[in-house]
Amino acid sequence: MRLFQCLFIGTLVLLTGGGLIVHGQDSSKEMVRNSVNNEVDERVITAIKATAVPNINGDNGEDFWKRSKPAANFIQREPHEGEAASEKTQVRIVYTKDAIYFAVTCLDSEPEKIIATERRRDQSPEKDDSFWIILDTYNDHRNAFLFATNPLGMRFDERITDEGRDINRDWDGEWEVVARRTTRGWTANIKIPFATLRIKGDRKQIWGIDFQRIIRRKNETTYWSNFHRNYTFLNVSQAGKLVGIEDIESGYHLRVKPYVAPRVSNIDGNISPGQGTAFNAGVDVKYRITPNLTADFTVHPDFAQTDVDEQVVNLTRFPIFFPEKREFFREDLGLFEFGTDAGSGNRDARDLKLFFSRRIGLSSRGEPVPILAGAKVTGKIKGFNVGFINMQTRSLKFAQQPAGTAKRPDEPGSNFTVVRIKRDVFARSNIGAIFTNRTSGGANHNWAGGVDANFRFFENLQLQTFIAKTSTPGLRGEDWSWRGRAFFDNDFISAELAHLDVGRNFNPEIGFVPRLDQRTSTANFQVKPRPKHGPVRQFQFSSRIDYTDNHRHILESRRWHYLTVRTLFQSGDRIVVDQHKIFERLLRPFSITPDIEIPVGAYPSHDIRIEYQASPGRRIAGDDFAQVTREWGFFGGDRTQLKLNPEIKFSKNLFVNIGYTLDDVHVPQGSFRAHVINSRANYSFSNNLLTSVTISRNSLSNLFNARFRLNYIFRKNDNFFLVYDEGRGADGHSRRALTGKFTYTFDF
Repeated sequence: MRLFQCLFIGTLVLLTGGGLIVHGQDSSKEMVRNSVNNEVDERVITAIKATAVPNINGDNGEDFWKRSKPAANFIQREPHEGEAASEKTQVRIVYTKDAIYFAVTCLDSEPEKIIATERRRDQSPEKDDSFWIILDTYNDHRNAFLFATNPLGMRFDERITDEGRDINRDWDGEWEVVARRTTRGWTANIKIPFATLRIKGDRKQIWGIDFQRIIRRKNETTYWSNFHRNYTFLNVSQAGKLVGIEDIESGYHLRVKPYVAPRVSNIDGNISPGQGTAFNAGVDVKYRITPNLTADFTVHPDFAQTDVDEQVVNLTRFPIFFPEKREFFREDLGLFEFGTDAGSGNRDARDLKLFFSRRIGLSSRGEPVPILAGAKVTGKIKGFNVGFINMQTRSLKFAQQPAGTAKRPDEPGSNFTVVRIKRDVFARSNIGAIFTNRTSGGANHNWAGGVDANFRFFENLQLQTFIAKTSTPGLRGEDWSWRGRAFFDNDFISAELAHLDVGRNFNPEIGFVPRLDQRTSTANFQVKPRPKHGPVRQFQFSSRIDYTDNHRHILESRRWHYLTVRTLFQSGDRIVVDQHKIFERLLRPFSITPDIEIPVGAYPSHDIRIEYQASPGRRIAGDDFAQVTREWGFFGGDRTQLKLNPEIKFSKNLFVNIGYTLDDVHVPQGSFRAHVINSRANYSFSNNLLTSVTISRNSLSNLFNARFRLNYIFRKNDNFFLVYDEGRGADGHSRRALTGKFTYTFDF
């Protein structure tokens, strides 16, 4: 432990005083240096008030567009940082009292080579030629809204918290876009209602703003302001400024969105209108308390249209994290993040979350529980970011079990409360606190609370810490957790030191803590040189060690990534070679399958992983296109894993993703081979009429599920869904269900 502390202090000294800071200007200033003329430009664009409601069908010849001075002179980040973009881009901005409009012109010297294949909402625009907008409407240099489109007019949007420390990819805002290809390139006209955004109540608005354009066939990314490789597009502290917006309205004050959802189902596979039918109805209400503060209410929410989780084979003794997908919880979810570890390269591992919204609506055995009603308040109050959630679930009653078995006790309804508050400090830092509480059946209760701090110094140094405590009847002592982390990252070098301590009785029942009684220390170092010439754009060489013991100082896990080599090619392809030395000590046996139990003991192993990631510009592409892992000594045996995940773009309407994983495991206690399929096909008749088919199959647990979903967006913010599910559970029972869902919104 003392060695770790010495390394921690030494790294801080090195990072802050050892000359690793590459760009030394004040990060709160919106300044860029163009290496073409070596001049410093302050990026400011002025929005012009429109004299009439703009037509977003592509007519950019109206007078107010001509009066708007465009944002231009985009600068490359890739492949040649600081050089002028190879193709010209212009962006003009006008506004009315209730919306902001963008007229985007993307010129292209070879318009016939423009890549445009995606129509589905919220699919990555990086696969195509695309244009991105980021809006820091509070001008706080931390939080933002992101919008992106391509030449087919697809819509992609995100909520950005703390410069990308948390990214809510599931947020869906209300906005419109019309795009078209021309003989000189492509254009896009975009309308974003102010009601979609969170804005200050000031008469004169000043926003942070930036633009990004991707030219896919060249693997070129260009930016209006934030082009330095030491930052990402999500670092809104480096954005430019938008001025000129005055006397606007924040949109509706009250939005009421009722729904109806008829459903017919039967567990034996026979759909019968007289049996297994249900008619669900409910309502969502959104009320703008102030331009900065919003309240959401829901009664009998229904999530029938929500995507199902992918099938996985868990070869560890710890639970797997699955992200939140329900609409009510997704909005402003980043505000409730506490002590996250973004930036460490292990974002999805989720070693601790004090608040995990998926716990709401699940029984003690993980069964879905209907939510009766709930409320949520989020926004800003006098410089504080605040969030509040309260949800009430229904009780579960169980009928008499089969003869010879005891009746399962009924589960009472539960009430869940979450309170979050954060305060921005310095230029890019914040401190905060969180409190969660679950009450069920009177005496059955649990609460958790903690404080956290996230500091950004200079340009690329982050310091993070939190401390948290829980309280559960019957569990006393050792109910604390804390973390300290220092992380430095730029385009050439990155380094990390972190320590996480979790007590044996730490128990946030609305959280996610896969491993108790642990003390995990992490050290990570990476060098990322860029060759001046040749087919390789960048190499990344890294080494990392994770060391976990318990509070009795017994080593339980050690994972040394002693060499990871990532090769990024100019073509957009990537090859990753990863090698690990692994040590696991089991203090109690665990079942890797229902028939195979791994006994207590020490298990050293080592593995090698080779992965190929195909350029997103290809017709057949994929970030996880192909991957093979071989581990020698896996719990005393061997393990081979093969993953295939190609994405095939047959046309601008048809997209197919074929996901397949094979785990071939041989241990002294037995052997098994598991096949997992997670595949999807999407056919888009238009941008507003979308269909998808998903198929999941897990041979190890004998699970199968197929889902067809039709989504018709018949008006802004309103949908008709038709969902058909068919599957088979581990118990061998089949099920079928047909669900419709219809929403209609009223704004006041």
